[in-house]
Amino acid sequence: MDEPASGLDPRARVEIRELLVELAKMGKTIFFSSHILADVEDICTHVGIIEAGEMVMQGSIEDLKLQLMPHREIFVTIRDNEIAEQVKALVTTMPDVLGVEILEPKGGRSRVRIDFAGDDDGVAEINGKLHEAGVRVLGFQEEMKDLESMFMRVTKGIVT
Repeated sequence: MDEPASGLDPRARVEIRELLVELAKMGKTIFFSSHILADVEDICTHVGIIEAGEMVMQGSIEDLKLQLMPHREIFVTIRDNEIAEQVKALVTTMPDVLGVEILEPKGGRSRVRIDFAGDDDGVAEINGKLHEAGVRVLGFQEEMKDLESMFMRVTKGIVT
C-alpha cells in the first residue's frame, strides 16, 4: 500500500489504521509506505527508512530506538538559573546520570536536560530527590523517542 491514509477524512484515517492493526494481529504481513510517521509507528513492528533511493536504516522500531537514542533525556523546568544550578548539583552524581546541562532560559524559566541511562524507577528517584531537596519544579518530563525524531536523526534531507 502506498500512503493508505492519503486524502482520507479523519474518520476514514482512523478506520483504515484500525483495519491495518487488526490485519497485523491476525498474523498478516502488510507492506506500506507513508510520510505520516505517527501512523507508521502505531501500525508497524519493523520499518525501513529510505533516503535518495537508499535504505539508510531498517529493523524493529524498538531496536532502532535503542540504537539511535540509547539513553533517555529528562527535562526539568524551574523558575531561574540559580535553581537550575541546584538541580544540576543534586542529580549529577546520581546513578545512571550520564550528563546534566543547563539550557538557555525561555520565557523567564530555566530548563535542565538530564541524560539518563536508567529505568523508570531511576527517573522517579530523580524526581523524588528534587522534591526532598525542596526544589519547586514547574515541569518534569521525558523526551519521548518517536519515529519522527529517529527519522530526523538518520536522514540528511537529500531530495532526488
